[in-house]
Amino acid sequence: MRLKTTAAAVALTLTLTLPFASVPDAAAQSSSGSNPVSVSHIGVGATSTDMNFSWRTNYRGAESVKYYPSRQPDAAQTVLAEEARYGVVGRSMHASISGLQPGLEYTYQLGSDLGGWSEPETFRVQPEGDSWSFLNFADAQIGVDLKVREQADAWRAAVKQATSNYPDSEFILHAGDQTEGWGSPTIQWEAFFSPDELRNYPVAMSKGNHETYALPGYFDERSNFPNQQGSSANYFFERNNALFVVLDSNESFSRDIQRHADFVRKTVTEHGTDKDWIIAVMHHAPYAQSSHAMKDSDVKRLREGLAPVFSEAGVDMVMSGHDHMYNRTHLMNGLTPTAPDAYPASGDVLKPKAGEVMYVTTTTAGGGKYYNFHSPDGEEHPQYTSYTQTRDTGLQAKEIAIWTQDKTPDYAVVDVDKNTLTMRTFNVVDNSLVDEFTLDKSSTDRPAPGTRNPGVVTPGGAGEEGSSGSSDGAPGEIYAS
Repeated sequence: MRLKTTAAAVALTLTLTLPFASVPDAAAQSSSGSNPVSVSHIGVGATSTDMNFSWRTNYRGAESVKYYPSRQPDAAQTVLAEEARYGVVGRSMHASISGLQPGLEYTYQLGSDLGGWSEPETFRVQPEGDSWSFLNFADAQIGVDLKVREQADAWRAAVKQATSNYPDSEFILHAGDQTEGWGSPTIQWEAFFSPDELRNYPVAMSKGNHETYALPGYFDERSNFPNQQGSSANYFFERNNALFVVLDSNESFSRDIQRHADFVRKTVTEHGTDKDWIIAVMHHAPYAQSSHAMKDSDVKRLREGLAPVFSEAGVDMVMSGHDHMYNRTHLMNGLTPTAPDAYPASGDVLKPKAGEVMYVTTTTAGGGKYYNFHSPDGEEHPQYTSYTQTRDTGLQAKEIAIWTQDKTPDYAVVDVDKNTLTMRTFNVVDNSLVDEFTLDKSSTDRPAPGTRNPGVVTPGGAGEEGSSGSSDGAPGEIYAS
């Protein structure tokens, strides 16, 4: 069920010391103690009136999701589940329901009359409209250095704090590396889905590189994605006045990038023309001030291949993880940053023109590891922890507006309105504001997405021969003042 709004000072840091024993097992989710249902969560559906479900079971018979408006148990309906193609431990079941009524709370159970039903859980279908919000996380990556208990505690604390402070959020976005992959993937996935809130709020996941370090089934059996592109982890979903396009950035060679580009163009053209906002999600961040963005060949290929496509297609924002530090760029037209009027600062209100895209990277929500600041030449500079220290040193990349590395977990809330999109990132430990920015399209000539050439890519920024996503020279050259 939804949590009531609490003050920012809610003592959520205490949850960092909760025992890992709170990870639910089959018995904990069973109304009778015999139900084999376990590791369940709600996934985002194709629209706000759809919900997707995923769970694991040891029962061999047919299972379903049973749901009804919470005050009308006599109106219960059931939808038969299908067994996921990949099941590593036990059977994994997927089910989808549609036609939900906005503004209503629903109660649901998973299982069957013969095998038993899970304990009742609730979710709320938020009212439809052009003003709404969602939550953003990345890199819980539970299992780094085998510290499953510690990172699960931190992940639960982050989810609890975010949903307590913003209880009317539409869904939870997690931009990849749900688990470490190495070690014990079963225990890591159980820990990732241990927050109670993941059975009350739909979750949108992207596939991170650490999802490739275990057998494919561990991720695939939990991936009940809407509008999925074949066997790829590319998919899309619509929420009110926004379209979300999720890409599997592990696929980073030329043929993969071409498929991503075609998917973005086709999806935006067919589903984005009536939307105010187009948001892309991919685990690997095209721009960041860490070693990945500065040195990794797969990130360079993704950056050079997809940044011009995002600008061309009219994408407004690209959300990523992978770099375990907070970064946001200047508005980017293809591979070229747009000169701001002044030094960037928290609270910036930016007015994107045609082809200009914001790239933002969220740090780890599990706290397992962090990356130090790297300059564009690939050198590490651990003495720097904030953009305020590096913006005039010649070490900060031209593309980056703000970065910070305080080595504590973060989460973000994104408020969506018809003309504005505001993202606020918070430190989980003390709930302090890390950064805030607003994209304001109320007075720009930005073309509608999905129209012919809605973005304008500047010369040298469209992946032309010899272009590069890296920057040389002092960042002061880009600032207007």
